[in-house]
Amino acid sequence: MSTHLCTLLIYVDSTTKKLASKDSAGAVVNYGDMDIAMTHAASSKTPPVDADELPLLDSATSFSLKKLTWANIKAALNSVYMAYVAPSTSGNVLTSNGSAWISAAPASGGGITAHGNSDYSIATTDNTIETTTTLTATRTWTLPGASAVAAGKTITINDTAMAIVALTYNLIIARSGSDTIDGATQIVLYAPGSSLTLQSDGVSRWKILNIYGSKIGYCHVNRNGTNQTGATGGVTNKIQFTNEVSDINAWFDNATNYCYTPLIAGLYQVILSVRSTANGDLPQTTIFRNGAPASSGPYWSGGGGTGQIYTQYSDVIFCNGSSDYIEGFVYLPSGVTTISGEVGGTFMKIFRL
Repeated sequence: MSTHLCTLLIYVDSTTKKLASKDSAGAVVNYGDMDIAMTHAASSKTPPVDADELPLLDSATSFSLKKLTWANIKAALNSVYMAYVAPSTSGNVLTSNGSAWISAAPASGGGITAHGNSDYSIATTDNTIETTTTLTATRTWTLPGASAVAAGKTITINDTAMAIVALTYNLIIARSGSDTIDGATQIVLYAPGSSLTLQSDGVSRWKILNIYGSKIGYCHVNRNGTNQTGATGGVTNKIQFTNEVSDINAWFDNATNYCYTPLIAGLYQVILSVRSTANGDLPQTTIFRNGAPASSGPYWSGGGGTGQIYTQYSDVIFCNGSSDYIEGFVYLPSGVTTISGEVGGTFMKIFRL
C-alpha cells in the first residue's frame, strides 16, 4: 500500500481537512482514517533528530500540506521560551499556572556572592551573600529596594567565614529608603555563624523568612553596679535599668522611661532578675506590658526571713511591633527601699522568639 500511496498526489481536502488523493477515475479518496491507523502502527523513533519531518497544515496557504523538520520545531519553541527566560542576563525563572506560561521573575536561588570586611550595597541580582573574612568593625549591608525586585525574591545572608565578632563587630542588614524589614529599619546579626533569609513583597517590605544564630531585638540591661535607692517598701517599683550591655536594635530606653519597645511583632522571651532584701516577705519580680502587670514570679508572704536574696522570673510576652512596651518591676517588702545594682543580680534580657 505504501508503494501505491507514493505514486499519488496527496493533498488536504478543503472540505474534510483530511489527507486525500484522486483515483484513476478522478474521484476523491480520503486517507484520513488510514493515515491514523498507519501512524499508530508505525515503529517508534527515540530521540528525534534534526532532519526528521512532520506534516503541517499551513494556515497561511489555505491549510495546504507542508512539512516541518524537528530542527525547525526546536528553534520555534526556543524562541518562545527565551522571550521569557534569559538566565545569562537577568537570572529569570518562568512561572506556569499549569496550562500556560504566565510570568517571568528573577530567580531566588542560584549563585553566591562573596563579600569581605566592608560595607556593601546588596545588588538586585544577588541571591546569597557570604562573608569571607573577620570583621574589624561593625559593617552595614544595605538591601535593594523591595520594589526593585519581583515579589517573592529572596535574599540570604550567611556568616560563612564566622566573620562576626560576638556583640562587638556586628553585621547590620539595613533597609533601603523607607522600606521596612517586618516593621523594623534593620536587623543586626551579632553572633558568629548567623544566617538571615528575607523575602520581598515587591513593594516596600522585606519579610523575615528565617534567622539563625542571632536573636532579633536582643537586649541585655542592668544598673552597672549602682544601687537604685529611694524605692518604696510594700509596693511594686519600676526598676530603672540605666546601663545597656547590649541593645542590638536600640529598642530600649535607658534614660527616661526604662522600657523596651520592639518594632517587630511577635513573641518575646523576657528574663528578669533582681537582687534585693527580704524582710519577712520576699521580693517579687513582675513583668509589665503597656504599664500593667503581665506576669509575675513567685511570692512568699511572711516567714521569708531577712537578708539579701535573688529572685528571677521568665515569661513569653506578645508585642504588636509598634506601641507595645515591656518594663521590669519588683515588689519590695515593707521597709526595704533599695534595689541592688549588682551586675549579676539585677538585670533584664529580652529577645524575639
